[in-house]
Amino acid sequence: MLGIQISDSVVKSLGTYLFHYGLGMSWGAVYTLVRRRTMWNPVATGLGTGAAMSLIVEEGMTPLLGFSAPNGAYPLVTHLRGFVTHLAFGLGMAATAETLY
Repeated sequence: MLGIQISDSVVKSLGTYLFHYGLGMSWGAVYTLVRRRTMWNPVATGLGTGAAMSLIVEEGMTPLLGFSAPNGAYPLVTHLRGFVTHLAFGLGMAATAETLY
């Protein structure tokens, strides 16, 4: 439209970032829903939401939809690192949501 040429690799990278950040933002709504519907404190809700995201999305949907190799193709440490990272994400999400609320 503007005469700008964008390579396929840049388009793919942008799509990956948009998907990843969009997915993260959508789990903010999951955190909020769980937090407001249960009596869980923010830390428990954040850890639970982060763990659910790791198990449902990273361990389940991602390989099932072909976005990654099957889970068995990765060593256990890779799965553990991803799980811990999603727990940290859940805590960060909790801190952000509680601050904004």
